[in-house]
Amino acid sequence: MKKFFTLIALYAISSCAVMAQDQIQNGGFEDWGLDARNTPKEGETVSTKVSEPRYWHSFSSAYGFFKGFAGNHCFISTDAHSGNYSACIKATTTIFDDITANGTLTTGRLKAGSSDANSPENHSELDMSKKDEDRNKDPYYQVMTSRPDSIVFWVKYSTGKTGTTANMSAYITDGTYYQAPEDKTYNNKVGWAENPNIAPCTEWTRISVPFTYADNGLEPQAILLTFSTSATPGGGAGNEVLYVDDVELIYLKDDVKKGDVNGDGQVDISDVVELVNIILGSAENADNSSADVNGDTNIDISDVVELVNIILGN
Repeated sequence: MKKFFTLIALYAISSCAVMAQDQIQNGGFEDWGLDARNTPKEGETVSTKVSEPRYWHSFSSAYGFFKGFAGNHCFISTDAHSGNYSACIKATTTIFDDITANGTLTTGRLKAGSSDANSPENHSELDMSKKDEDRNKDPYYQVMTSRPDSIVFWVKYSTGKTGTTANMSAYITDGTYYQAPEDKTYNNKVGWAENPNIAPCTEWTRISVPFTYADNGLEPQAILLTFSTSATPGGGAGNEVLYVDDVELIYLKDDVKKGDVNGDGQVDISDVVELVNIILGSAENADNSSADVNGDTNIDISDVVELVNIILGN
């Protein structure tokens, strides 16, 4: 009876649950923030409306002298892999000798500092020490304190120039200043995943890219994740279109944090229920590898107590 009341109480405090592993915020591009322009009127094509998905940034929120010359690149689209929306990223042609401005979307912030497409003054960046916020009052970075094994995302891509490929890059850092492309050697990278060879595809295509980690003793603090319509600066035809949806970080089972009994990536009341079911022998297809929460080699009520303490932060 005491265990029953303990579980009832836990339901009341389930909001105290903690994330076992970090994920990309708004990786499904369903939240388009406070920009009223993303609300289509009757008969209006959603994909023609300029906007930014929340926690992501394009040239609309860039800084630098040339930010106004690149044009609009990011659009909300109803052509989604799942859910209602995806992010549509388009390249444009600038007024400077028909230079192509690659469409770019990043979790950091874009800088448009040069008319030379190859200049490192044109880049995406993160710096957790900066207090700048976007129009949704969100910072120009996403927190990342975990070490994912890979990143998975879905794309559709078209280009009018043979050999042009789209690009994805993800850099996990210690939170200090970092930019991509790099203008020098940076020693603050914890891990990275890169794919500069996203080929044209007319149907939604799943892409998985593994992370590589540096053995430098640094702790992960933030991630700079960027998608671009061309892997080469200014290298496209100016008509490239990249749709992105369902961006997700993947963690192998060995890296699941203590307390994530059901393996859903969170430590919460559902793990307590699963653990109790395992103890009572009523769990279906149970994986007991994470059930020994206190590490004493036994799976019993003491593991429930330890799990409750983890959820409560004790």
